[in-house]
Amino acid sequence: MSVKSVSVVIVDDEAPARDYMKGLLSSYDFISVIAEASSVKEALAIINKHHPDIVFLDVEMPQQNGFDMLHNLDKNAVHPVIIFVTAYEHYAIEAIKHAAFDYLLKPVDPGELKKAIQRYQQHRPDSTSVHEKINLLFQTLTSYQKLPFNIRSGTIFIDPKDILYCKAEGNYTSIVMTGKREEFVTSQIGSLMNRLPADMFLRIGRSLIINRGRLNRINRNRQAIIFEDDELPFELKISSRLIREVSRKLL
Repeated sequence: MSVKSVSVVIVDDEAPARDYMKGLLSSYDFISVIAEASSVKEALAIINKHHPDIVFLDVEMPQQNGFDMLHNLDKNAVHPVIIFVTAYEHYAIEAIKHAAFDYLLKPVDPGELKKAIQRYQQHRPDSTSVHEKINLLFQTLTSYQKLPFNIRSGTIFIDPKDILYCKAEGNYTSIVMTGKREEFVTSQIGSLMNRLPADMFLRIGRSLIINRGRLNRINRNRQAIIFEDDELPFELKISSRLIREVSRKLL
């Protein structure tokens, strides 16, 4: 009996990691690595063009990570099987397992890769089941107290309740938290908004996200919104247009 051919896309921002995975997959004559990508934007374009069977997806990438890509992919008609690849055994692995996605830890063990491929061959999910897995994954991720965000030096974990507001800074986003703490994360504000609890945060204009649970007052005279920062007020000056938008969305 002939084995059905399987098309694969590898998504990883590190070229050596992509080369290593291609080397492992080269031992399977029925697997064809049709493309590789170093970023989420590049990967989405490739997936929409080539419709691969499997995407090996790195979790930790700059700008946008693997979860950002999955969120965008869920909006598309193309739903390949996702196998996560990560060097980090933190709580995200539990969420991935809970949603029944397959995953591999770096450095990828050839035996574990073989098992993942065999599981794919035995239980090829349809697009509906992939969509359900994506929804379950994000429900599980947001149920945890802290969320991971990429920063230049690595990864930081932030409790959404501690966030006062997030402001776009080019390809980065400034997250301002209680205690006058601030972190610049390597994620655009639209992607960041997708990962925050929707019932807690409100996007204002193109460049601002506010924590409605921390909002204390809107001062139209001062053109400012005031947040509760561990019982101390924190004032953010914004334009009169954004003041009106805040008022309209909250009142």
